[in-house]
Amino acid sequence: MQHGDRAAVLLNNSLPYWLKGEGRQNFGDYLTEFFLDRLFYRVGLPAKVTHIIGSVMDERWLAIQPDNDLSVTGSRSTQTIFWGCGLRHEASLSSESQNRCTILSVRGPLSRSALRLGAGVPVGDPALLLPALYRPKPCPATTGRRILVPHFLERQPDDELLAMTGCDMLLRPAILPHIAAIEEFIDQLASAEFVLAGALHAAIVAAAYGRGFGYWDSGAIDIPFKWRDFSASVDIPCVFHPTLDPAQDHYRSCIEPRLKVPPLFPMLAVAPFPVRQDALARVLKGDVERHGMAAMTNFSGDHVQSLMAAEVRAVPSRLLGALLGAGPAASARSEEETSTEAAGSREARALAAEARLAHVLGELAATRDSAEQARAALEVRAQQAEGQLAQVAAELGGARDHAAELDVRARQAEARLAGAQSLPIASDAAEA
Repeated sequence: MQHGDRAAVLLNNSLPYWLKGEGRQNFGDYLTEFFLDRLFYRVGLPAKVTHIIGSVMDERWLAIQPDNDLSVTGSRSTQTIFWGCGLRHEASLSSESQNRCTILSVRGPLSRSALRLGAGVPVGDPALLLPALYRPKPCPATTGRRILVPHFLERQPDDELLAMTGCDMLLRPAILPHIAAIEEFIDQLASAEFVLAGALHAAIVAAAYGRGFGYWDSGAIDIPFKWRDFSASVDIPCVFHPTLDPAQDHYRSCIEPRLKVPPLFPMLAVAPFPVRQDALARVLKGDVERHGMAAMTNFSGDHVQSLMAAEVRAVPSRLLGALLGAGPAASARSEEETSTEAAGSREARALAAEARLAHVLGELAATRDSAEQARAALEVRAQQAEGQLAQVAAELGGARDHAAELDVRARQAEARLAGAQSLPIASDAAEA
């Protein structure tokens, strides 16, 4: 393993997700890797486990025992961090377990309410961020097609499912474990005319890219709470349909007129890892276009950022201790070594640690520089947006003044016309 790879492992928290390491991945869960590749820098908050997508706010997904091997997580913390995740049902995370968690944001308001987190915790599924991270390429195979995306575990044959639903094409969410496979799946969804979804993240991606979508009633709905939670986050009704036609009718009448993507910048303000500046700028631009400047004010991310800064400062010393072999195991080994061998071993470990630490410090410096650049770019864009808004406000004010002036002139003209009409008209005899 190269030093850079080793440093990435040392710095990176454990990010488990369903089917991790398997030859076939579920699209929604595998988005974890896409966000690590496109959205985040990999120096984050101290935690044993971090979850950044999915219905994983559940006892089974919590960190239990501290991990003394810092090469796995970089931290001996037993904390579990949740960002953008959702409950599996209203009581899937007990209050006792919640005390061992840091919940930065949640998928939707139902999770937030069940956990009694308060309105200050941002809501939104991370898949809504995808348009800021990836621009889909046209996919001829699905262009203009009405596609069915069943759940990963759906075993009924494709032809039976198509005959049952009336869809033109079936797209299963089982993908290869590559970033390119995620992009290809997004291309297929974003090119379709309509998506009938039995997999929640197929519906979320369709919503994010402005494609028509509906929820498929397969007869066995996977985790009903998560569908209601997401629906509440975008202000649409949660209704399932067994076939295509009623789903399309429902989309046109009840979803398309109502769907509202929540502000997404608040999610990034409390993210467990530093956010790449280009993604941050695009998310901010989209928020301002949808919600105005108010999208930047309804959140509080200062606490998370201070914790992240503390973690960046603590990483080098913690890594140095780990690389030097500090701890009970190292002490036991040193007692068995001769004094000469121990000195040589310590010197070799120290040299290796210095080299690795220098690399780590370089990565941390680059991360800090990127964060500063992102902050500066954000300030510039905010100032530009404020200037544009002020210009628009001035133009609107001028238009209102001009409209008022035209209204006064119209009233004066009406008065003159009324006066002219009230004058007596002389008869021909009188004129003679």
